[in-house]
Amino acid sequence: MYKKKKKYVILLGIVSLILIVFIGLYFVSYSSYNLTYDNTSLFEIELSYVNVFENERGCSVELFTNEYDTCFYFSGISDRPDRLKEINNLKSGDTVRFRVSNRDLYQISNEQIVMIYSLETDNKEIVSFDEYRKGVQEASKPTTIAIFVVIIISLLIDVFCIIKLYRLKKIN
Repeated sequence: MYKKKKKYVILLGIVSLILIVFIGLYFVSYSSYNLTYDNTSLFEIELSYVNVFENERGCSVELFTNEYDTCFYFSGISDRPDRLKEINNLKSGDTVRFRVSNRDLYQISNEQIVMIYSLETDNKEIVSFDEYRKGVQEASKPTTIAIFVVIIISLLIDVFCIIKLYRLKKIN
């Protein structure tokens, strides 16, 4: 009986730890992708130079400026020809606007890479903030579903272990 109880206690501990980790993972991923106009800041900069990296998934852009000693990075831009053309036309001296998460603002002064979540010039909105948010929400759905499945399974196993431990305690 003691070995059985020990087995359920160990299982309960392991599954509870998994449950806590996945709940934390959900909140971290939710806060990372839950961008709004209130928790982001709009920047307008003059470019000193631009790096564009194209691959089979689209392209990524690194924006550099004289105002900040940091790299503003935008990834996952789809391979729509009009967007790629606008991005490839960016040059030194152009003014661009973009949004940065408020929780990343400290990185600007620390010479780190800062993710941006929209991109527009004076003439064209290359990727709107709303379009970016919609794309991220769509892309994160499978991950969110998987996290919830693990959480539900963990909860069921925890409840099962608690019931078994309660029954074993009643027998003693």
